[in-house]
Amino acid sequence: MINKVLLTNDDGYDFPGLLASWEAVERLWPGAAHIVAPGQCFSAKSHATTTHPDSPLIVRDLDHPRMAGVIVEGYPADCVRVGLKGLGPREKDRPLWISGINPGGNLGIDIYYSGTVAAAREAVALGCSAVALSVYKQKKIEIDWESITLWVIEVLRVLKPRLEEDEPTLWNVNMAGLEKGTSMPEIQFVPASTDPLEIAFSRAQSNDQTELTYCGCYQDRPRKPGTDVDIVLSGGIAVTPLRLDVTDESLLDTLHQ
Repeated sequence: MINKVLLTNDDGYDFPGLLASWEAVERLWPGAAHIVAPGQCFSAKSHATTTHPDSPLIVRDLDHPRMAGVIVEGYPADCVRVGLKGLGPREKDRPLWISGINPGGNLGIDIYYSGTVAAAREAVALGCSAVALSVYKQKKIEIDWESITLWVIEVLRVLKPRLEEDEPTLWNVNMAGLEKGTSMPEIQFVPASTDPLEIAFSRAQSNDQTELTYCGCYQDRPRKPGTDVDIVLSGGIAVTPLRLDVTDESLLDTLHQ
C-alpha cells in the first residue's frame, strides 16, 4: 500500500512538468503527494550531491496554490536525501518517489547524464521504489501537458502493482511528445539502448584558444530496433526497468578463475 508519494525533478519546483506529475499522483493516490524539489534547474547534472560541510542545504516551504511541500537548494539527488533523511526520522517510511516530468528524453545512455533519473536512482538506493518520467520534445511541437498527465496516470496505473512490492523497483519512462489531441500510444516494456548519442562540435578559434560547442542532433542518434530510443522516436511510450547493480558479473567470473 502506497500512503505517501514524494515528487522531485531536475528542472526546478516551478516547472510545469512537476505540476503535471503532482496532478497524476493525486488522481491515483489522493492526498499522498508531497513536493521535495530543487530551487533551480540542474538538468544533465547526473547524480551530483552536496556533501561539503561549508555548503549546507537550505530548505524552505513551497508557496504554491496547488502543490504542497518544500524547496531544496540542492541537486535532485540531494532532494531525495533531504526528503528521506533530513526532514525527520523516516526509518519505517518508504514512500514512492516520482521524478519529473522532464521536458526532454532520457533515453539509452542519457540515463547516465540525467538528473531526473539520478533522483529516482538515489531513492531506490535508499530503499524506495521510484519512477523517472520524461517526455521527448520534438521541434516545433509544444508539450501538451494535459495529455501527458493523462498518459502518466495510465503508466503509473500499470506499474502500481510493482511499485507496491516490498523489493524496491526503479523505472525509466519516456513518452513521445506528440501533437495535441493525439491518442495515447501503446505502453511498451523495452530495454535501454546502449548506442551513443551523435557527438558533433562546432569550432571557433579565438586568439590562443579553441572553442568547441556541442551541436549533435538528438533525433539522429542510432536507433536499434526495439530499444527505448527506437520506440520513443517512433512516437511511442517506452518503460524500462533499471537496476543499481552495474557489475559485469561475467567478466568478474573470469577474473576469479
